[in-house]
Amino acid sequence: MEKKFVNLKNANRPNDKSKNYEKVIDRIEKEGVCPFCPEHLSNYHKNPIIAENFSWIATENMYPYDGAKFHFLFIHKKHVSTIEELSAKGWADLQELISTIIKEFNIDGGSVFVRFGNSNTGATVTHLHFHLVVSKGNQGSPILARIG
Repeated sequence: MEKKFVNLKNANRPNDKSKNYEKVIDRIEKEGVCPFCPEHLSNYHKNPIIAENFSWIATENMYPYDGAKFHFLFIHKKHVSTIEELSAKGWADLQELISTIIKEFNIDGGSVFVRFGNSNTGATVTHLHFHLVVSKGNQGSPILARIG
């Protein structure tokens, strides 16, 4: 059975009239690679790595949620798809990197959530990753994220 690294049905973004995100996910699906694994990341993700440590990289999401002031991704350097695969060091490294980004960008509040496992997450990429999303607050609409 062929391993699927992306879920095209979750790539629909109602506000993306150009369908750029869907086109990228469709290309990744056809190429059959994990876009978050280090050897493929730069082929699909053009934003620079902001910070990294032994286990994780931090970068700004190329397709931030509408209404987000900041939208960061924390991507595990090893291809893992479930939380159970994280070591104690992996958890500690994640906490360290999130704290680094919060300090660097002077973030006083936000939301962190994780995408792991199969297609029931609303994610387009099955590689374990965390989001840190900061709202524009009173300046924007509520942020809506697909779950499931």
